[in-house]
Amino acid sequence: PLKKEFKEATSAAYQKIRDHYEQLRQKRQKNLEAKQELIQRVKNILEEDLQTHQQWMTKTDEVLNIQKEWKQHGFAPKNMNEQIWKDFRAACDEFFNRKKAFYKQLRAQQKENKEKKQELLDKAESLKDSTDWKRMAEEFKKLQKQWKEIGPAAKKDERKLWRQFKAACDHFFSAKKEFFAHLEERQAENLNKKEELIQRIKDFQPEGDQEKDLASLKAFWQEWNKIGHVPKDDKQRVMKAYQEALNQKYDEIGMSVEEQKKLNYKNKLERLQEGERAREDLKQERKEVQDKIKELKETLEKFETNLSFFNKAANKSNPLLEEVEKNIDKTKEQLQFAEERLKMVKEAEQQIKEKAKAEKE
Repeated sequence: PLKKEFKEATSAAYQKIRDHYEQLRQKRQKNLEAKQELIQRVKNILEEDLQTHQQWMTKTDEVLNIQKEWKQHGFAPKNMNEQIWKDFRAACDEFFNRKKAFYKQLRAQQKENKEKKQELLDKAESLKDSTDWKRMAEEFKKLQKQWKEIGPAAKKDERKLWRQFKAACDHFFSAKKEFFAHLEERQAENLNKKEELIQRIKDFQPEGDQEKDLASLKAFWQEWNKIGHVPKDDKQRVMKAYQEALNQKYDEIGMSVEEQKKLNYKNKLERLQEGERAREDLKQERKEVQDKIKELKETLEKFETNLSFFNKAANKSNPLLEEVEKNIDKTKEQLQFAEERLKMVKEAEQQIKEKAKAEKE
């Protein structure tokens, strides 16, 4: 009986051992399956196209939670345990390496965006005090559009840049709004100033010294140039009255018509030089004069061709011949004055360049 009892006890003990190892095997198999599922979840994340900071943050939380779950599971079967760990670590490493590469590229892009937005900010700062309302309003709209098209800088830089850029834009548009709110009132004041100045020119009595008298008249047109715009309906009338008053005084001090034309043109150039768009306006003036010169040369060539058809000896009293010769003389005079104007424009442009260079130095 004792032998039988021993055998039964031994058999029961071995059964418990077998049951224990079977349970352990089953548990490790479940751990293996759970860990394989976790690896697949990480691989599924790797297949996603993550393009934004928020997406990467969300998926990082998911991977970290998966890693926590991994630790909650015990060993896998011995022959699989090391390999399953290597597979899991490789998948996680791949995720974090991609994340690192994304943020490296993101920082580089943010740096580039910061530099681009700083350029726009500098441009806005340089233009915010301009009173060339129409042109600058379009320019600011372009800057704002470009700003929106550029991606964000780093959060701290983005807030600072946007605050400064918005302030520059608001400064310009607020000034523009204020200006046009009182535009009619200012133009009416300017009209009164110009009409009063015209009367002072009419009342001016030359002293007989042409140099002094010319200096006095120059002071009048310098004052005129500083007065702003008048109402549109009065613009031509008041300009005509001003020019007639000046020309009358030029006649009184003995200036020739040619000298008057040069002086009036010089007056115009000085007005352009003092304007806010001096470079652009002078460039446009030069182009118009160059186009005029080209047109006059073509006209002169046409008249001279017509002249060649006449026999001058036989047609001295021919009215058509006389008309062509008059046209040639007139065109030559116009061409000469146009070439003088071109020279004056170029000199004015050079003065602007030298002034800008001196200001930089």
